[in-house]
Amino acid sequence: MVEIGQKKNFAQRIMDIKEITDPATIFKMTETLFKQFPVYIIVDGKPKQVKVIAMKNLGVLIQSPDNNQNPTERFLLLTNAGNLLRFTFKVNTKDPRGIELLNPVARNQARNTNYQSLSSF
Repeated sequence: MVEIGQKKNFAQRIMDIKEITDPATIFKMTETLFKQFPVYIIVDGKPKQVKVIAMKNLGVLIQSPDNNQNPTERFLLLTNAGNLLRFTFKVNTKDPRGIELLNPVARNQARNTNYQSLSSF
């Protein structure tokens, strides 16, 4: 069970540290990392795993568990070697089945957070 204080700490860490804003660099990173690690999105305050369908033309195609029909941006999260990575994407299109085409905007990294998995939250 996660205490309220831990949730605030978790939210603060997501917004933390190093940012990259070059779309080509972010896309190269997501091409590698999204194939190797589970990817999550925050829905109703809880992480939900996202299915990454394809990576092409500097965009990411996902099956979103979020029912919001008009999202403007998405924050995709993953952990790698204790680091929490947050990728910010602009939603290009979304169809009624929840399939979204996302374009990269930024990547933030919280270093040495000792996160092994987002599924524990």
